[in-house]
Parts: sequence; structure tokens; C-alpha cells
Amino acid sequence: MTDRYVHCLRPHFTEQLLNTFQRKGKNGIAINLIGEVGQGKRRLLADIKRCRPEETQVLLADMAVYKENYDKLIANLWQQVDNHYKADKPVATELWDIIRLFEKTNHYLIILLANFDQLLNNPTLDKKYKLKFFDNLNTMRQHNNMMLICVTQQPHHLGNIFLEGEFYRQSWLNLQEMTLPSLTRNDIITELVKRQKLSLTVAETMALIQTIQNHTRPYALLEYFARKFSVRQDKHLNITERTKKWEAQFNEMMGISRWQLFYDSLKKAGIYIKNTILTKWAKLKQRRLRRSPIIESPIIPFVSANEALKNQFGEKPAKPLTKEETDTDLRPPSPPSS
Repeated sequence: MTDRYVHCLRPHFTEQLLNTFQRKGKNGIAINLIGEVGQGKRRLLADIKRCRPEETQVLLADMAVYKENYDKLIANLWQQVDNHYKADKPVATELWDIIRLFEKTNHYLIILLANFDQLLNNPTLDKKYKLKFFDNLNTMRQHNNMMLICVTQQPHHLGNIFLEGEFYRQSWLNLQEMTLPSLTRNDIITELVKRQKLSLTVAETMALIQTIQNHTRPYALLEYFARKFSVRQDKHLNITERTKKWEAQFNEMMGISRWQLFYDSLKKAGIYIKNTILTKWAKLKQRRLRRSPIIESPIIPFVSANEALKNQFGEKPAKPLTKEETDTDLRPPSPPSS
């Protein structure tokens, strides 16, 4: 991992995304990033924009803000484009006006659309979101210098698209579905402990990490803890008491009930069991399909009786016995009785 990604929440995942994008292939990259509330999706998009490679333009928009105003979306994206890319071009009025700035160039374009599911299953969507807008999103995959990331809570193909207030069809966007990875222990330690410069014991650190990892909204809880630590709130309590108190306050503020926490814990356990079973089944299947070693027996060539005699005695035929060499003591056989 390079120093450019040290500040990222998920440094390895962010670096992997951008490195994959920079390896130019035949097509661009279009991803449907899936993650529940409080997982750090917006932080990932912000990290991508901050870590943008050279000669790359990154445009970020929250579709929850622009779902009712298409013109404001295009104006916001156009405003983010650097001036040396726009040059003397006319102001963009459609998404395609922005895309074609980077078409057939050596520059890169990354468009990040947060809360993209606000455009799905939405009959009140601005009527200016026409068919060509969604088709223009699909065209980005045809250019190897472009990348599109649409962030949703559920897979986009489960959503319906409404055009001019009427149902059109189920989402046909050509997006590769990718689940946002869970926060690892190293991610939490780097984000919270090292940056806040907390002097905690190993046991206290592990308890803090476990509380965050087991929560349904780990990144949101992590940020909440960070704010509490920054103002040194409840410093008279030990770390275990503080995290327990702060977690209860966070759940109440977010409207998370105990039943929901219990349900989410069962859901996590079910997913873990399912993944474990599938992994073991795949290994067992691979073992069964493994080819058994082939034991090759030596090939014995066919040899006729005549050839065997020739090999043993040579080409010269056996010499017949003479009269002197015959056994004269043997009586001749008696004739058969009539």
C-alpha cells in the first residue's frame, strides 16, 4: 500500500479499485457498490476523489439531493470539471456533454453517484431524467478511460425505473455488483485509535473494536465514538463503561431498537454459517472432482510362437536325431488288439 492511501478508511480496497481502473483494458469499469446504512459508503467515495490518479477527473454527486432536479445535477457535475478540460466548450446541459469531453483522450473520468437508489422505484423522479440519461451511463463502460460507481443499499437490478412519472422497466444498467467489504480490525485501529492518539491497553482496544465490528452501523458508530473521544466526554469512566453508554445513546439517537439489533445479529450469524457451508461444500466438491492418478502398466508387445523360438534358438532349425542317438532300449508300442 502506497502513502497516497494511508488516510483512507479502507486503504487496500480503495487502492485495488483505482489500480484496476488504471490498468487499461478493452472496456471501462461500471460498478454497483452495495452497502447498508452506516457502512462508510460516502467515505469511500470521498477517499476515491481525494486519491485520484494523475490526469483523472473525479465527479461526485449525491442523488438524494438531485433526484427532483436534473438540471442542478448536470450543473453541479459541470462545475466540478477542471477548467483545462472544459476550455472554451459550451456549458453542459446533458450528461453526454460531460462524457464526450474525455472521449478519445488520454485523460480519465470517474463519476461517483451516491444514493443512486433514489432514482429507482421513484415515480416522482424529475421528468428530465429521460432514457438517454441511463443509456449515457451505460456508454461509460464502452470507454477504457472511464469509471462509474453507483452506490445503493440493494442491488440495482431489483429496482424499477420510472420515466416521466410512469413505470418503464426494471433496471437494465450494465453494472458489476460489488458488496462493500466489512471494516477490518486494522481499519478501525487506524481510523480511531491512531488518529485520535488514544492511550489504550490491548484489552481496551479489542473491546472497542469488537463493539464497532458487531454493530449494524459500524462506521457511523465509529464516527460517534471519535466525536466523544475528541471532547473527552465521560473521561471519569473506564473505556468499557464509556463504550457501553455511548452505544446505547447512539442506538437511541438512530432509532435502533433491541429487537433490530437482535435480528441483525441473527442475520449476521446466518450469513456466516451460509458462507462457511458453501466454502466447505466447494472444497468437498473440488476434492470429489479431482482426478485419480493414472497408473500406466507397461505395454508388452505381442510375439508369436515362431518368433519366440527364433529368438531363443536362432534362425537355424533344430538338427533331427540320428538312428544311433535314439534310445534302442525302448520297446516299440504293441499293436492294438482287435
